Amino acid sequence: IKVDEVLAKSAEMSHAGDYQDALSNLTGEGFWIAQSMSDRRSTANLADETNLHERRDRYRERALFEGDVRGVPLGFPEIDAHMFGLLPGELCSVAGYSGTGKTWMLLLSAVAAWKAGYKPYIVSLEVAKEDIEDRLDCIMSGVPYTKVLQGSLDRDEMKALKAAQDELVSSGYLVV
Repeated sequence: IKVDEVLAKSAEMSHAGDYQDALSNLTGEGFWIAQSMSDRRSTANLADETNLHERRDRYRERALFEGDVRGVPLGFPEIDAHMFGLLPGELCSVAGYSGTGKTWMLLLSAVAAWKAGYKPYIVSLEVAKEDIEDRLDCIMSGVPYTKVLQGSLDRDEMKALKAAQDELVSSGYLVV
């Protein structure tokens, strides 16, 4: 019934020409309706034999794992060791002010994931494709980004950049 009320109210607003208010009502009220209908209970019968076997299998699988990262590495050894990487079903979110290193963190994570055999896909609505390419070249080669921006690369740094670019080309994976 609440859904019908929200739709009717939004329709009235729309007919009156208050399109922004109609959309705000739909999204705002709709969100709260969806939240109130979501079942957030997670139950498990610990005495159930199926549950018991699932838990034991899970523990056995973890015990057999050799390595530090079971999921997708984020490229930060301390975080990866603590969290075991980004595990299935998990989401990593990065927030911060402009210019604080969010894109660098995501690119470092993409390179770490690629080196671990995953195929990351990089999308940025803020940073130009050429900037992403330059930063990836620097991450892969170890050449300081400021030197690329300044155009003050020495012969060894240029070789390192070319080797990193060749490695990326031979992988055939990275899509920006």
